[in-house]
Amino acid sequence: MFSSLVFISIFIAVLFILTEASSAIANFVNAPSSQLLFFQTAGQGLSFFVAPIVYLFLYKKMRIAELFNYLGFGVKSFKPMLIGIGLIIFAIVMMISLVSTVIGSITSKEISTNTNELFNNAPLWFFVFAAVLEPIFEETLFRGIMIKSMSKLPLKLGIFVSAFLFAMGHLAYNSTFEIEVIAAFIFGVIAGYVFDQTDSLYPSITAHILVNTIGVAALLIIPLFI
Repeated sequence: MFSSLVFISIFIAVLFILTEASSAIANFVNAPSSQLLFFQTAGQGLSFFVAPIVYLFLYKKMRIAELFNYLGFGVKSFKPMLIGIGLIIFAIVMMISLVSTVIGSITSKEISTNTNELFNNAPLWFFVFAAVLEPIFEETLFRGIMIKSMSKLPLKLGIFVSAFLFAMGHLAYNSTFEIEVIAAFIFGVIAGYVFDQTDSLYPSITAHILVNTIGVAALLIIPLFI
């Protein structure tokens, strides 16, 4: 319990510092006010990665190599076959997307989200951040540290708790039938189970990057044909 309070305190502190720092950077580079939110979002996303590292380094007294292996993306956590598992997770997510499209056709209801609105006026660097870096940061927090910290819960409840919290972060997409939330929860459960079994973040990071990259590519390419 005390360890959880320590982590939450560190997370809040890191979140505040990085959010303020990202705002300062936006002002320093004279970014348009319409882009301030993207700088702050990047800072907040980075806190998902930095807070667990600070917690393990300062509170758990782990060395850098040790904490990276603990989180699941150190050298010892990597095996080529894990990338293959990541591709399987990615394929499952794509199947969910296909099923949602079929459901939309059957119900004559377009499956949509407000991602275009959320990414409106986003600078190019933010698309790269969302596609590549954000998945790594999110996996570090929701799988790497959360599941490890809840490993003593019965019936693998830590996997479902982390998946639920991860899914709640997708409410902002305001998707039809909340398909984004449902898909995120299913992804979280699968990724959490794989992490629990392999002690590696490489499968979920691989799948997460591929999913986000396709989403970002669609946001960039589809408008060119409309």
